[in-house]
Amino acid sequence: MGAAWPQLAGYDALRLRGKDATNRKLLSDILRGQVVVAVYDDLGRLVDATGVQIPGVLDDLYHGATQRTLGISWRQDSPVFSLWAPTARNVVLLADPPGGDTTTRVQMHRDRAATAAAQDLLKLRFSSPLFRLGSVEEIQQKLTFLGGGPDQASGVIVMALNDSGSAADGDDVDPALSRIVVVLNASASDQPVAVAGAGDLRLSPIQANGSDPVVRDGTIIDGSEP
Repeated sequence: MGAAWPQLAGYDALRLRGKDATNRKLLSDILRGQVVVAVYDDLGRLVDATGVQIPGVLDDLYHGATQRTLGISWRQDSPVFSLWAPTARNVVLLADPPGGDTTTRVQMHRDRAATAAAQDLLKLRFSSPLFRLGSVEEIQQKLTFLGGGPDQASGVIVMALNDSGSAADGDDVDPALSRIVVVLNASASDQPVAVAGAGDLRLSPIQANGSDPVVRDGTIIDGSEP
């Protein structure tokens, strides 16, 4: 915590129960309210209360927002306006037609597809402690990037989190897995990626049954994952 946000190093870190930490609706409701932590004595009297720093929670819960198209875009002949406002309770767009003198109020709604995608990412993050390494040293020891160099496909990043228990990989963080391979494809088409020993890999059940049809159709064939 202190390594990621050094300005908060002196603060107490609080943790939700496991089932609450993966409940996206609960987390979203909390973040759209006023988050206060209170301390009571043994007689139930209020001793102290303070607000909660939430930037790290927003980063984890809405990680998929970095891949979203924000601002104005077009679907056929209609404009679509998207913004990132995860803590907002109500958002209204004020539209001023050219040459007009009347402002139109347009009620905005949450994107259910984006909500489902964020839920998948949250479940994936909590599916293995390898996605929640606690220090820079652990990350540097276990994380390697694959397929780099001049032949790397544009818009594609491949990384591996190695957890074989060897001296090179450090402590065995997740006994159920020896490694996790992550493929980030920001291009507009399928991309084959060569991964040594890919025959032992399987698409995460969370993604295989998730909300993204493109990810669900990902396959692992002959040492490559398109």
